[in-house]
Amino acid sequence: MTRWAMSQGEVLCRQVRASDVLPVKLGAVFSSATALRTHVDARHAELRQVAETCRGCVELAIQAVADADPAGDGSLPPASSGRAFLDRRRSARDRRSRTTSDRRQLVRELGGALGSLSRNLKTKDVQGRAALADWSILLSRGRIDQLLVSLEAWENKARNCGVRLKITGPWPPFAFIGGTQMERCHEWQ
Repeated sequence: MTRWAMSQGEVLCRQVRASDVLPVKLGAVFSSATALRTHVDARHAELRQVAETCRGCVELAIQAVADADPAGDGSLPPASSGRAFLDRRRSARDRRSRTTSDRRQLVRELGGALGSLSRNLKTKDVQGRAALADWSILLSRGRIDQLLVSLEAWENKARNCGVRLKITGPWPPFAFIGGTQMERCHEWQ
């Protein structure tokens, strides 16, 4: 299954660069051409709406990932006194607080910028993950270069507050094709 999934992914990613692709659930299998036609016919209106929403677009994934702890004092020699130790701790706490605030502001502003460039923006839940933010954007193929130029400008701001930006894609618009019921396998009879 893994080799087949990788192969399907490669085909979809090559195809999406040139034309519209509506991905289906991995491993969707139908017992016959008639079963496939019945499935598509029953969902014609839904599939048409998804096709219209995604026409001319690709999905890109962008993550903002925090670098190491900004207060990392591990390389400093031991404090010379109790006061120096407490001052160092307060200074480290203040740096962490400023960095956290700067990172939150960066994520808010970058999310707004991505939203203005894209047809649709989905923010994924990052709770319990290393990422500060994780977005999927539905972007017109003609705006990919504009997005990349914009992200280059954001990289300096991100680097200044200890954040790396990661971008992957273009992908078929997996995140924008609907709920988990988008494509179900046909029941064998």
